[in-house]
Amino acid sequence: MLEYHLDVAALAATSFSCSPLVETVMSLRPRRSPRIFPEHRPYLIKTAAAFSQLDGDLLLALVTRRRNIPDYLTPRPMSPAPSFEEGLAALRQTPAQAVAEQIRLAYAGETMPAVLADGLQDPVPLAARIADAIEGYWHSCVQPYWAVMAGVLESEIGYRARQLTAGGARELFAGLDDRLSWADGVLSLNLFGMSGRVTLRGEGLTLVPSLFARGAICMMTPGPHDFIVYPARGRGTAWTQQPGAAADAALAELLGPTRARLLALLETPASTTELARVLRVTPSAISQHLAALHASRLVTRGRHGRSVLYIRSALGTELVTDQPGPQLPRDSALGIEQ
Repeated sequence: MLEYHLDVAALAATSFSCSPLVETVMSLRPRRSPRIFPEHRPYLIKTAAAFSQLDGDLLLALVTRRRNIPDYLTPRPMSPAPSFEEGLAALRQTPAQAVAEQIRLAYAGETMPAVLADGLQDPVPLAARIADAIEGYWHSCVQPYWAVMAGVLESEIGYRARQLTAGGARELFAGLDDRLSWADGVLSLNLFGMSGRVTLRGEGLTLVPSLFARGAICMMTPGPHDFIVYPARGRGTAWTQQPGAAADAALAELLGPTRARLLALLETPASTTELARVLRVTPSAISQHLAALHASRLVTRGRHGRSVLYIRSALGTELVTDQPGPQLPRDSALGIEQ
């Protein structure tokens, strides 16, 4: 059991971040172990041709058989919404010797692929090659889908922020993942092979949702600058042909495609901004559609702090029962695989 002890200042400073670099590196996990991540099969298919043109052997070698990743590849995000370039710059600044040490640590007890074992004979060019490979991978296989991916992640963060406002740290941490528990100022992470105590003070803890985590995970060498990656709700929704495109044809014909998609999404409460991000429609257009659905008694709404949240009414639920439309992230944890 790994324990994070948070004083009042650390708890107040605890925050969320949506990191393009962390998500880029994490997205290599389903490529390394596709059977364990069946929900990402559409993404792997869509990007297969682009990935075949990259330094694939090296990229896949960055994830071990046990799905460990060298810590330096996922530096702690230093802001709520860092750019990919900021994260990559931090990665490139890692000393070559630290790169070598962390690669060896990740592969402890496993056979290291030749592409890494040979490269470690001179870690300076290896570190540069790895950074170049990740940059190319981002541009070819992640950036084209980042708007949709970020929409799911930002919706997740918005939901967690409301949890924190409504129920405090206890409710927030209790709902993140089954591996996490909170009591008496201590956040416990039950992760196989990890144990120890980390004291966090003013810097706080950063929580990073990911589409590619099957359970909460931390860095291989936890410390005051650690952060926790946890599974975002609705991680498979990013790979639909279009957000909401699977809404039933009859319902779309009745309401119009956008309103049918909104109704399918509103199984859980969401704000206009969150819905606009997921559907890639302007907030003003979403507001107009929601007003029509509300006037038709298909959705209800209520104020939560400064936000107005919408959710399907009983009548709206009847219309979408058994429909295969997409859903916003649900409240349950999404697995316990490391």
